[in-house]
Amino acid sequence: MRTGQMEQRVEKVERRVDRIEQILPTLATRNDLQAAISGSEQRMRAHVFESIEASEQRMRTHVSESIEASEQRMRTHVSESIEASEQRMRTHVSERIEVSEQRMRTHVSESVEASEQRMRTHVSESVEASEQRMRTHVSERIEVSEQRMRTHVSESIEASEQRMRDAITASEQRTRTELRTHFDVVAEGMRHEVRLVAEAVAGLSGRGR
Repeated sequence: MRTGQMEQRVEKVERRVDRIEQILPTLATRNDLQAAISGSEQRMRAHVFESIEASEQRMRTHVSESIEASEQRMRTHVSESIEASEQRMRTHVSERIEVSEQRMRTHVSESVEASEQRMRTHVSESVEASEQRMRTHVSERIEVSEQRMRTHVSESIEASEQRMRDAITASEQRTRTELRTHFDVVAEGMRHEVRLVAEAVAGLSGRGR
């Protein structure tokens, strides 16, 4: 029984007691009425208190059982909801992970393929540019080397020709000197022989006379 209902009953009892108090003076003395009212109030209070206590006990039992049953239902509902939510979450997460992995694989594959393509293009261009630079560098180095070689050969030939000219000039000078000395010696010998011949001729001429 609820407290509001108990209060209504108490109010009804009090109204009845009031009516009884109004009727009793005509039926009995005040002392009798007071004694009767006092006894009735005592009994009513005892009955009301017992009813309230019993009602409270029943309410406590009912509330406890209702709360316990509600808790049990809530636990069951919560457990089932959590389990269903976990199942849905696992399914959702698995699907999302699978989709994400698929997207990542596709993205990685495309990125790797694009990177390889860029690297091939970059390497090809770099190799081609390097070959072009090497050709240009080698051509320039060969041209410079040929120019230095031409200059060196020209200078070497010119120096060799100059040394040859100097050597020939010196050899000619030595030859002239040697020939002059030789001719001088031969001329001196011939002069000596001429003198001897002249003296012999002169001697023979003197004898003939």
